[in-house]
Amino acid sequence: MQLRQSKGPVLPHGYPTWAPGPDDYGYYQGQSPNDDYDGGYPPTQPDGPSYPAPGGNYLQPISPCDLAELTQALNRCPFDDQRLDIAHQALNRSSLRATKLAALVRTMIFDKSQKELAKFGYAHVSDPQNFCRVYDAFTFPLSAREMRQEIGLPRR
Repeated sequence: MQLRQSKGPVLPHGYPTWAPGPDDYGYYQGQSPNDDYDGGYPPTQPDGPSYPAPGGNYLQPISPCDLAELTQALNRCPFDDQRLDIAHQALNRSSLRATKLAALVRTMIFDKSQKELAKFGYAHVSDPQNFCRVYDAFTFPLSAREMRQEIGLPRR
């Protein structure tokens, strides 16, 4: 009998391949183990388990179904100001991946609206290291450069 070595844990269908660890919650980043941490894994917030946003906020990830409905709702709106209002309400207490934010930015017609949604969405991105993917959603390349400056990200 021969055993094969696994490349990682066997996960149930639909389970995310990445799970947050203690480092992702700021546990080892200047906080003592007893500061706002009850020992549960992952740390629980009033809304349940969540992902940290760049600003340190804990936000629930938006479900794929909710994201699809949000995208459809944005596409049905005739004006960007209505789209921005809906997007702000939907993302206010949610997090999402940078590629999903890029898809939402593409629903905006005007450059100014694209930048406003991207700037608002930056605080809600669960993978800020991939925020550069949002730049591809802008209609004009100059917008990506302006967005980097507004957010305070270094040039590439």
